[in-house]
Amino acid sequence: MRERSESAFIFNMSTCLIIFAKSPIPGKVKTRLIPHITPTKAAELYEAFIADTISNTLKLKCDRITIAYSPSCAEKTFQRLCGQSVDYLPQKGDSLGERMKNAFKHSFDKGFERTVIIGTDSPTLPLSYIQKALDVLKEIPEKTLRSLRI
Repeated sequence: MRERSESAFIFNMSTCLIIFAKSPIPGKVKTRLIPHITPTKAAELYEAFIADTISNTLKLKCDRITIAYSPSCAEKTFQRLCGQSVDYLPQKGDSLGERMKNAFKHSFDKGFERTVIIGTDSPTLPLSYIQKALDVLKEIPEKTLRSLRI
């Protein structure tokens, strides 16, 4: 299990995986399933998606995993679901693109050189795909990455 370290935010952390997630509130998540299952069951399913995504991604070779959560008051919910092996960041912005941009910026501001964002709707996404994305970013020269930053 990863150890959470405050000093990790400051010095030479190279890779960060950000997982976008919504609080599993009945009637607010997996709403397209609700005609077939109850809002509570849909929220329970989504909570299982979150748990599976976290459990799987903790096996990756990356320096930090951050949960970018919504709504901003849901940090305690995610701490209960995901534990202390990950960091937490409230999503900021009106559109998904703006929230992603802000999450990337936060990661770069914390000193991470390479960041990948995923969601929680595909808990069976093969880890090899995510690891490949992280590994490919390691092949890009730092100078090039700096010129592309937000």
